Amino acid sequence: MMSSEASEKPTSPQPHKRISIRLIFFRRKRWRVIAILGVVTLCTLWISRTVWLPWMYTYLDVGEVPVKADFIVVLGGGSTYRDPEALRLYQQQMASRVIVGGCGEELTSSMEYFAANGVPEDALFSIDNAESTWHEAGLVFALLRSENARSALIVTDGFHTRRAKATYEHLQGDPPIKLTFVTAPPDYSADDWWKNQHDRSMILLEYLKMPYYCLRYGVCSWVK
Repeated sequence: MMSSEASEKPTSPQPHKRISIRLIFFRRKRWRVIAILGVVTLCTLWISRTVWLPWMYTYLDVGEVPVKADFIVVLGGGSTYRDPEALRLYQQQMASRVIVGGCGEELTSSMEYFAANGVPEDALFSIDNAESTWHEAGLVFALLRSENARSALIVTDGFHTRRAKATYEHLQGDPPIKLTFVTAPPDYSADDWWKNQHDRSMILLEYLKMPYYCLRYGVCSWVK
């Protein structure tokens, strides 16, 4: 009589074990491919950075050539470059009245700056405590209409012009006020903005605000 050991047939690997081995191999292979693609992508971005980094700034800047208007409007939130540009436009007689936006000490400092540089008190207006570009735009329109203005130069930073322009166009009422958006020249350029931490943060933040404005207010500035 044959022993039970001799009568046993060799067993083959169970089907589910073969499938598990294949899945593990496939997953490992997939992650290798993803890792390789990631490295290639990073290398491509690094090599082409002199193309897409300048584009990131120039895309945001939709500033226009200034023309004569009833008002110069200095948007709040960044007086460093905006105030000098607005004053330059005033001194060139591009408009006879100035509206200054801002909050707290920033607004006080800006108002003192324009007054000290020859803008008379009766030609100087202020908009205080605007919480956002959207909120400020509503206040600006209300003031312009109360003064029967037909046109205005909107002065802001270059990276802010695209979203600001889209916001003002969205809120434009009837009759429309002719608005020209003027870039306040910064001390950096499209070729080196990413080298300064503050400038880099402001521009990258702008790319986060754009989709937020589209979802929150219906202002989709990338289609402009």
